[in-house]
Amino acid sequence: MTEKQKTKWALRLWRLLGRIPLKRLYHLSDFLAWVVRDVVRYRREVVDHNLEIAFPKLTQEERRKIAKDFYSYFCDLILEAPRMMTWSEEEMKEHITFEGIEQILEDTAGGRNFTLYIGHYGQWEWIPSIALWLPGVTCAQIYSQLHDPVSDQIILANRQAHGSKSVEMRDTLRYILSAKQSGKPFGVGYVADQSPSSDKLHHYIDFFGRQVPTHVGAEKITRRLGLSAYFLDMHRIRRGYWSVRVVPMPYDKEDNPDNFSLTQQFYVLLEEMIRREPAYYLWSHKRFKYEKR
Repeated sequence: MTEKQKTKWALRLWRLLGRIPLKRLYHLSDFLAWVVRDVVRYRREVVDHNLEIAFPKLTQEERRKIAKDFYSYFCDLILEAPRMMTWSEEEMKEHITFEGIEQILEDTAGGRNFTLYIGHYGQWEWIPSIALWLPGVTCAQIYSQLHDPVSDQIILANRQAHGSKSVEMRDTLRYILSAKQSGKPFGVGYVADQSPSSDKLHHYIDFFGRQVPTHVGAEKITRRLGLSAYFLDMHRIRRGYWSVRVVPMPYDKEDNPDNFSLTQQFYVLLEEMIRREPAYYLWSHKRFKYEKR
């Protein structure tokens, strides 16, 4: 079977998954959460280690409860993602709402483009649907190309289903300069808590009391082009329903750029959001792997 044929069949299965009634989907998710957590034990040591670092004052039983809730959320996250390709605009806007979006519209109306900072928190796969709330604005998200071409095509099709574009990380600056030249309002989103590779450990930031390495490219571009910056604060209303609050991230253009104050703001806001509802962060990610001691 060719790669094209594999992608075609994979997309069909993805859409079928996106059409399962939510009630049945969550029954399946509950079963998968048990399998992933207790049978396969997917990254149990990583999750437990991360929670011990982040919440040292909690009891073991309290951390175990967060871990159990995390696996439930984790399976929901994966099984809910295909809804991007099967829900209508109205359905999408019912299940994920954006509060404070008028701030961005005011910026773009005044000729100022913007940067969105998000973390691996909540149902981040639905965030590209923000394009539905910003008519006339070109929205894009930066992503890292997956090694498996079939999976990569599925993720791209899913994230672009409601009008947002996906831009490969190495093409970020080229894309943004081109968007600026076009004269049309635009915004770019970054999942900004990605860990750099071991050969790019240049800047460290405080996160849950540990010094962790971070990317600073988003801040460099934001400052260079004078873009507005916003943090997207997510809150789970109930299963399948999320509310996103648009939080301004002001910065002084005269700041020493080497201080990376925007990146610091992002991690403060991210940590506050996680502490509020800790189960909805991607604890299976080795976020403290390269911490600076």
